[in-house]
Amino acid sequence: ALLFLVSLLFFFVFSSLYLLFFSFFLRIPRPPRSTLSSSSAASDVYKRQELRIIMRQERDEAVSKVIRQLEAEHITQLEAEKEHTKLTKDKYARQDRDFERLQRDNQLTTQQLTSISQQLDEQNRVVLRLQQELKAMREKESSIQD
Repeated sequence: ALLFLVSLLFFFVFSSLYLLFFSFFLRIPRPPRSTLSSSSAASDVYKRQELRIIMRQERDEAVSKVIRQLEAEHITQLEAEKEHTKLTKDKYARQDRDFERLQRDNQLTTQQLTSISQQLDEQNRVVLRLQQELKAMREKESSIQD
C-alpha cells in the first residue's frame, strides 16, 4: 500500500512538472490581438477590413448602376413594344373598317346588279311578248292578203 501511495505521488509530481515545463517554458509567443499600432498584425487586419468594406461598397454601387441601366433599357424596350402594339392594333382596326366598307359596297353592288338583272329580265319578257305579237300580226296580215 505504501508503494502504491509513493508511486501515485510520484506520478502526480511528475505529471505536474511535465505540464509546468511545457506550459511555461515551451510556450509559443503570440502577437497581441487588438492593438492599433501601425506595426502590428492586427492593424493590417483592420486595414484589410476597411479595404474590403470600400471594395464591397464600390461593387454594390457598380451593380446598382448596371441594374438601373438594364431597367432603363427594359423600360425603353417595353415602351417600344407598346407603341408597336398600338400601331399594329390601329393598322388592324383600319383594315377591319376598310374590309367592312368593302363588304357594304359589295352588298350594294350585288343588290344593284340583282335589280338591274331583274329589270333586264322584265325588258326581255316585254321584248319577247312584243316579238310574239308582231309575229302574230304578220301572220294575220299575211292571211288577210291571201
